Amino acid sequence: MRFSVIVPTFNRPRDLARCLVALNGLDYPKGEFEVVVVDDGGGANLEPVLETYRSHMHLRLLRQPNSGPAMARNNGAAHSTGSVLAFVDDDCEPRSGWLHALDAALARFPDALLGGCVLNGLPGNPNDAASQEITDFLDWHFNRDPEQGQFFPSNNIAVAADLYRQIGGFDPVFRRSASEDRDFCDRWLARGWRLVAVPDAIVLHSRNMPLQGFWKQHFLYGRGAFAYAMARRRRSRGPVPFEGWRFHASMILAPLRKSLRPRALYLSFLILVSQVAVVAGYACEGRAWKQQRVPSSYDLARK
Repeated sequence: MRFSVIVPTFNRPRDLARCLVALNGLDYPKGEFEVVVVDDGGGANLEPVLETYRSHMHLRLLRQPNSGPAMARNNGAAHSTGSVLAFVDDDCEPRSGWLHALDAALARFPDALLGGCVLNGLPGNPNDAASQEITDFLDWHFNRDPEQGQFFPSNNIAVAADLYRQIGGFDPVFRRSASEDRDFCDRWLARGWRLVAVPDAIVLHSRNMPLQGFWKQHFLYGRGAFAYAMARRRRSRGPVPFEGWRFHASMILAPLRKSLRPRALYLSFLILVSQVAVVAGYACEGRAWKQQRVPSSYDLARK
């Protein structure tokens, strides 16, 4: 088996169904990849969703108590048979050539962590569009040299299974979907290993977020950022480098560099809101960690 595609999921059966439709439509030999869906303690019945595709591709469902996406990915990896692990989220839809693009990159860089391209599947939703602007800016900033990348989000990556196990997978201390990918990439780079971008390995990401969901997502990113800072301290990696005020200003103004229309102005406003949410989440997690009266997610996961 060449690829094991691991999909963590939590109470999103409709999103998962779209993801499985896309995986079933991959232009890759069906006998050379399996799909491992890991239910992270959700209450939704996923059997009817998976039953449609069991006869079309190698498909398995694992279940675990709610432990977060990091643990779900590790669980999926532990039960995989492929020599390469490819990770995608349940609200993502890989394009048909996804695995072929990753396979071609692996032929050149067999020991690298590969990161594909993530595109917005719902461009009409301004909150999704603002999140995509942030994703694009971070990709441009951290991965200007595609063969010497610095960070890939975990919803579109691939790695040799033996290297994944050698590094210990994702750190389960990250119980929320926030910063576990930053931590994984940081540990990867600390070993002197490479991150290589694969722009042709494309997935569409469809969040369909309301404004409240947009705030919550970035608030959780802030909480995860504090947990990431603590994890680096634990590894004696030093503080997380501050990218500088110009970096943040450039990210906020990125939509206005493309257009001066009212929508671009609104997207810039939303990116500003996202940064306020990140700061608020970081402060909330930091306060919980210091006071210890309400344990932070980091400390709860360590118990």
